[in-house]
Amino acid sequence: MHARRAVIAGILSIIATGTAPGASASAIDHIVTALEQDRVDRVEIVRIPREVASRTAFTPEMLEGGYYYKLLIRHVRAPKLRDAMIRSLKGLAVEPSPERADLRWGMLVFLKGDVRVGSIYMDEDRRNGTVDGRPVRFRGDALAWLKPFLGDGFY
Repeated sequence: MHARRAVIAGILSIIATGTAPGASASAIDHIVTALEQDRVDRVEIVRIPREVASRTAFTPEMLEGGYYYKLLIRHVRAPKLRDAMIRSLKGLAVEPSPERADLRWGMLVFLKGDVRVGSIYMDEDRRNGTVDGRPVRFRGDALAWLKPFLGDGFY
């Protein structure tokens, strides 16, 4: 009976989101693998503050094109930073969501040659977001690694 419910839940998830439950998690795995292999050239964090009002929810395209703040991290290979990022992303659980979030945070990860390895977009509380164009719900904080480096000012 439990196996049947799991199969039905998986089918409903694919119908609702157009993707299998683990697809977004594997996109994050690509970022982690690139970090572990020291292939990440830079990470960009973009942000639109909560105080900025909009008639519609911010999308990944709106966030990337209209951010208020941008943090560029070029020395991602520094062990303390890289290891903190890996721990944070490995601790992040991702599940499909039927709803699109009002995105206020973006983490864009690039290899050399301006090749994007992946992107994670989050709402203000970093609980809902978008990974590879798919709406998701997060358990954990994709940006927890930032706080020790920046404090509460940007975070």
